[in-house]
Amino acid sequence: MKNKIINFLNEKYKGTTRFIKPKMFMENFGKDAYASIESAIPWIKEPFSLKVFCYINDIIEEPKCKICQKSVPFKCSELKFQTYCSKKCMFADNETIQSVKRNTCMKKYGAINVLASDYGKKKLKETLLEKYGTDNYTKTEEYKNRIKSGKIEKKYCGDLIGESLRKKHFVTLPDKFPDLIPMFEFEEYKGSGNYITQYDWKCKKCDHIFKRWLNCNYKLECPKCKGNLSDIEKFIQDYLHSKSIAYIKRTKKIIEKRELDMYIPELNIAIECNGLYWHSDLMKSKDYHLDKTEQCESKGIRLIQIFADEIHYKSKAVINRLNNIFKLNRIKISSDDCEVREVDHVTTEKFLLKYNLEGIDNPSHIYGLYYKNRLLSIMTFEKCKTEGLYKYSRFCTINGVEVLNGDKKMLDFFIQRVNPLKIITKACRRWNTGEHYEKLGFKLLEKSEPLHWYTDKSYLYRFHRFSFAKQLLSKKLENFDASLSEKENMEKNGFRRIYDCGVLKYELTP
Repeated sequence: MKNKIINFLNEKYKGTTRFIKPKMFMENFGKDAYASIESAIPWIKEPFSLKVFCYINDIIEEPKCKICQKSVPFKCSELKFQTYCSKKCMFADNETIQSVKRNTCMKKYGAINVLASDYGKKKLKETLLEKYGTDNYTKTEEYKNRIKSGKIEKKYCGDLIGESLRKKHFVTLPDKFPDLIPMFEFEEYKGSGNYITQYDWKCKKCDHIFKRWLNCNYKLECPKCKGNLSDIEKFIQDYLHSKSIAYIKRTKKIIEKRELDMYIPELNIAIECNGLYWHSDLMKSKDYHLDKTEQCESKGIRLIQIFADEIHYKSKAVINRLNNIFKLNRIKISSDDCEVREVDHVTTEKFLLKYNLEGIDNPSHIYGLYYKNRLLSIMTFEKCKTEGLYKYSRFCTINGVEVLNGDKKMLDFFIQRVNPLKIITKACRRWNTGEHYEKLGFKLLEKSEPLHWYTDKSYLYRFHRFSFAKQLLSKKLENFDASLSEKENMEKNGFRRIYDCGVLKYELTP
């Protein structure tokens, strides 16, 4: 009977069953044939034409969704039942999706992954060189800043890597540290990035043997040859030499019983380079940095205090800030020649990570200053919970450029657009005297006490205190005790506090 039905459909309706009705079917094939199909396909109530389709195509059992086993609809345009009951189930079938991707990549690029093909490798390299100036994203400042800000969590995995990969790392150590001899065997090597394991090293220059943990991204030097000069002090001294700025090194004659790392008599500016270990609360009191700043202010000296992680991970932003302080920007552009525009969040994030020491924020309003369609400066504002109150959050300009009155132009633009009742802002006393805000019309409200950050046992980074509020500690710390304070819990897990100089709080009523 099946062949009779197929021949009838081919002759009468070009093979389709869509025009078959129960009455027509019974007239041509009889009531017994109709009853036979009805009993063979009980899971379809109507239309009868779909029952006939299933019968002649041997679809005896009801088609089910591959993922959830629910009934699936019939697709008339393709003359078949769908594989999935919904798009949700279709996108949940990861195995099939990956299989389709692999087959497509194999046909198009000759590899199961486009990045594994010659085309993909070439394209990736070209894109990275064009965007970042390097063939590896992990070498960029943006990546290092994202690591520091916590957007990318970098974990030590030396214990998890295989023996062949560890051996590959081990044999490259002499090339990475040409002035040192590793005094340990491969069996003792546990990989780099572990700040607990100490390795023995020997200096080729002076034969001094010393212990030090290993991080291939962090400079490793002989403490004897290096002498008393820290790498962050050397960075600042090299900068001052390159700008032909005369300074006095490590003087105790300027302020009473205190040493200044670098003092520039001509400008009445002093610079302190603060290592995170030596300036944590293990070694320095809460008010140490503020007291030193105020001692200098009493003698008319501006003190700049730079923490080690700012130099290690935001060196370009440090140089940008110093160029502004020393008025060394060679290119000066009038704000009258610039246009203020709104800036998107992606552009803002990249700009702030590159040029601003504080990094990214959470702005509600972002404005950029453009000169000949090039973004020169960015200013951001945050909307506060109080109605009509806004916070002036970030302002920075690209390296080597000074836009005359650019900050005022952007602030005025914001006030005209938003019409705020009040604008508040804060100036970090390690870097700022508040002069910038006073020129814009802000009035000083108060000076805060020193605020703390946290640094872990590696003493490489500072972490903002808001990231370790007590209600978050149970999720972030390995050993958490609810009966202990935030500070006690942090110290128990190897974290120490490091204090700044406090902030200057300002307010502007437009």
